[in-house]
Amino acid sequence: MSDWYSILNSAIDGKLLYDESPNISDYPEYLHLGGLYNSFYPYDWLKITDSKSFRCEVIGLPEQSIVSIYSHHPNASPKIIKQVDSSLTDVAIEITLSDIKPKPGLRFTCQIESSSPIDLSAVKWTAITSNERKVKLGIVICTYNNEARLKENIKTLVTSDVWHDEKPLLILANNGDIQDETWLPRDRFVKFDQKNLGGSGGFGRGIYEIVYGKLKDSDITHILLMDDDVEFHPEVISRAIAFHKKSHKPIVIGGSMLKLEKPTFLHEAGANLNSPRRIGTSTDIPVGPINKTDALEHLGRAAEYDYNAWWFCSFPTSAAREAGLPLPIFIHGDDIEYGIRLNAHGYKVFCPGGISLWHESFENKHLTWIRYFDFRNALIRLTLHHDNPSTVLLRQLRRLCQRALIRNDYGAFVMSVKAFEDFCKGPEILSNTNFQEQIKSLNKLYHEYSQVESSGRYRFSNVDLRCQKEKKLKTSIRYLLANLHFIPIPSIRHFKTTNTRFPWTDVPYFSDITVELESGELAHYRRDLEKAKSLTKRLRKAIKKHKKNLPMVMNEWRVGRSSLTSGKYWRDYCKVADDKSEASSCS
Repeated sequence: MSDWYSILNSAIDGKLLYDESPNISDYPEYLHLGGLYNSFYPYDWLKITDSKSFRCEVIGLPEQSIVSIYSHHPNASPKIIKQVDSSLTDVAIEITLSDIKPKPGLRFTCQIESSSPIDLSAVKWTAITSNERKVKLGIVICTYNNEARLKENIKTLVTSDVWHDEKPLLILANNGDIQDETWLPRDRFVKFDQKNLGGSGGFGRGIYEIVYGKLKDSDITHILLMDDDVEFHPEVISRAIAFHKKSHKPIVIGGSMLKLEKPTFLHEAGANLNSPRRIGTSTDIPVGPINKTDALEHLGRAAEYDYNAWWFCSFPTSAAREAGLPLPIFIHGDDIEYGIRLNAHGYKVFCPGGISLWHESFENKHLTWIRYFDFRNALIRLTLHHDNPSTVLLRQLRRLCQRALIRNDYGAFVMSVKAFEDFCKGPEILSNTNFQEQIKSLNKLYHEYSQVESSGRYRFSNVDLRCQKEKKLKTSIRYLLANLHFIPIPSIRHFKTTNTRFPWTDVPYFSDITVELESGELAHYRRDLEKAKSLTKRLRKAIKKHKKNLPMVMNEWRVGRSSLTSGKYWRDYCKVADDKSEASSCS
């Protein structure tokens, strides 16, 4: 069976997703398969599977065709490395590339030229290796009141070749309501209903059932986590399975993310921590429209990452047995923490070229109460994995609050302080699963400090991002002085942007801020000295109260990690004993 089928006649268009610009041809008909999805990335296969030889099969050729394999090296023009003419009777051509020594970033593409219209049946690649692992995949989808998109994705999956050929099991962790269940699959499917425990609780429930629960005897060897709100080609699942089958040691295979509303915009392909002492993460792939960046030259390098987001992330079941279950932290940061843990247990994280899907972009979302979980969960990670002293956590708290202050984002400020206060209560806070009430309370607290209307009193306007670059010293002074936030004069500027995550360095002195959301709504951040003083006082009070005992609290979190990630804890957390779901439909 081949490892990599080209995606032909896709309904999702976009230059450089499937095709390359054709090279000069003497034939009237031509097709150059390449781009993000239809390029073949030999260096990924070399590093992950030890494969040095590869086979390409082109099926359904018209008469008198030419098939050319091109190599694309970063910063170099493409070159033909093999070319084959078909005879009058050939409908299929097989091309073998032996003993290749690929460099990082190398791509193979396939161009077909013909005097007749081209309507191919398949173009498929195979990595030639003696490795062959058994793979029985359990696909875990976590869902919460997103029935329309969920229905579309499950329909796409169960009508695909990978569903019929590889026979995976589909596990649906349902955190909400599904009004009409008549469309759900009948075979190789099980649904676990529970209260809303967030993405962490949904994915954790699926992993729990595979490792310790009702599916522990189903022989699932690998687990794939997928969001319910993505759009995807089932072929990417086949490609992930192929890597797992042929890998020379057990690994994690993730997928990159394209923006759902901008299909050729590459958002992330694997990610790393910026620092073990800070909360930020980044991707080393150029972000932006693929046709305007050199992103394709950065794929196929077999880079190892700290984690891959759980919109698409697969790993061996043995990894969950060794590393434990995810942390029950409701939402955000669970994938980062788990990726670090998998790496620590020897399961390297890869995001190969050609495995990608579409997800709604995050930049368009107006973040409110969710900032609480962002920072609280980051504090947990900084505590559990990097042997950081308490001063690191306090530094991150002050840093986040200072930046929120400069942005007039008092809601984000209070969410950060609240997250720190709750973190200092110790790991027992995670046992409270009444998230609906918690979110309601956090949302109320956020909006006590956020602005919904603009003051409208400005002398002049400063629209969008400031172009000038400041010297580092000046930027540092602005930061230390909170951008002169506390000088008691009215705001005289109006800073407007469409970037919901605008950097604090873009904000002029004495400014009110308006962010235009994708929906057309306006989010206003009005400079308010009284709120700023009140929040600064609360921050100082929280630090004073918890600073002395913070090292002891951090140790409680470290000691409690093994319990939080155990099967017993998750059984109680998800109230599995009360669940009447049956796994009989998974036969």
